[in-house]
Amino acid sequence: MPGAREIKGNVKRTVLREPGGPGQTGRAVKRFHAPGHLDSLRDGARARAEGQALETAASRGLPVPRVLEVVRRAAGTGQASGGAETGGNAGTCGGAGKGAAATSLGDATGERWELCTEWIPDAHSLADILAGHCPWPAGRRQGLKRLGHLLAHVYRAGLHHPDLHPGNALIDDTGQVWLVDLHGATFTEPRAVGGRAPDARWSEHLASLCAATRELLTAGERALCLGTMAQSLGWEAASSAPDTWRYEIEDRARQLRQQQCARRRRVWLRTSSPTLEFEVGACSGLRRRDLDQDQAADWLTQNTSPAPSDTHAYIGFAFESKQAARAAWTNAARLEEHRLPAARPACYDADGARALFRIPRACQGPAPEEHPQPPCPSPAALGHLLGSLHDRALSVPMSLQALLQDQSDGALLLAPPVQLHAWDRAALWPELKRAGATLGVETLTAPAFRAAFLAALRHSRSERRHLEASWGRG
Repeated sequence: MPGAREIKGNVKRTVLREPGGPGQTGRAVKRFHAPGHLDSLRDGARARAEGQALETAASRGLPVPRVLEVVRRAAGTGQASGGAETGGNAGTCGGAGKGAAATSLGDATGERWELCTEWIPDAHSLADILAGHCPWPAGRRQGLKRLGHLLAHVYRAGLHHPDLHPGNALIDDTGQVWLVDLHGATFTEPRAVGGRAPDARWSEHLASLCAATRELLTAGERALCLGTMAQSLGWEAASSAPDTWRYEIEDRARQLRQQQCARRRRVWLRTSSPTLEFEVGACSGLRRRDLDQDQAADWLTQNTSPAPSDTHAYIGFAFESKQAARAAWTNAARLEEHRLPAARPACYDADGARALFRIPRACQGPAPEEHPQPPCPSPAALGHLLGSLHDRALSVPMSLQALLQDQSDGALLLAPPVQLHAWDRAALWPELKRAGATLGVETLTAPAFRAAFLAALRHSRSERRHLEASWGRG
């Protein structure tokens, strides 16, 4: 439809906003376009299943947008081409009997299935709010409590969502939280209030949500959200040890987050939400979406790094092999997914053995090998960096050449190329001692290092208290 604006997308689905008439807010359109003939044959079933899930959720009182239609539409037009299922908020997504044939016809003729819902006015995704792109409409604390109440409502409604994350929720200007993406959701019978703790299946859903917010919310903020949910469901009063299930969810969330970020390295090797593939003549590469393509092309073909901006500069590296370049690129991507302080992947030469990285403009380093004694980092800066790595169960061999220092605030970042290893938690204290000895910084005996290290941990308060009590003793 003319005037439609893309909101987000990936290789299988794109969400657009279509404008409405005078006084209308328009509508949201999820367009299904799975790659590959066989996978695309199921797009119609996916669109109808998600539409039906939204209608079921609405019938159980959950705040979801109203379904307008599920339709097969010719690509690049606003015209439905048969197979449309339209109506109000009920009964619009049935008719599975004609789905397979209609979907096959749609794919054969270049048509796409679309799920159309009402547009929620003046709303922003929870992901954008947590990232700081938009303010909390009713304040941060109140917003987290409302999210907890929504989770309780979801639990009572019998909704099971295998992929709860901040991108699946909207908050409007009144502070109302909406669920907007029920892809893969299923329903059981509604639950009554009561009990002591979530069952295993729901614990996994909550762990998935906590995993997606580990670097966006503090442990205390997650505890506020889960505690509000528990109080709404009556769990706190019924349990003699109300925090036990939350600690278990936090432990599982950390494991899930490590797995998620490790898997998402593959996303950075193809066109996806963070990256775009591009070609210049016979050269092909990948660039992050917020890097200008002309700048990326100049680096790819002429090895000319982009000019520094007010906030960023760039460092290019040539590696001894394509495998080494790929490892450096995906390691930097994993650090970005974990929101760790490090150089960011900017552009990747898919044919050669080169990668370009983005660093803050105010950074100094990396220290050249012929300059053996650059300024030592402060204990507090090193404590924050190592605490952040420990929180994500990662380890990096420490050396002055492996670090960048932001001259504006003294913060430390990991310099490219980064070698990532899993952190052996049993070897925490020897690891910290080695890092301190290598860098000439007091670690275990420096109060500033300990305070910064503990503050960087985003796990439960109980874990921080345990580490503080056993500091340096194992």
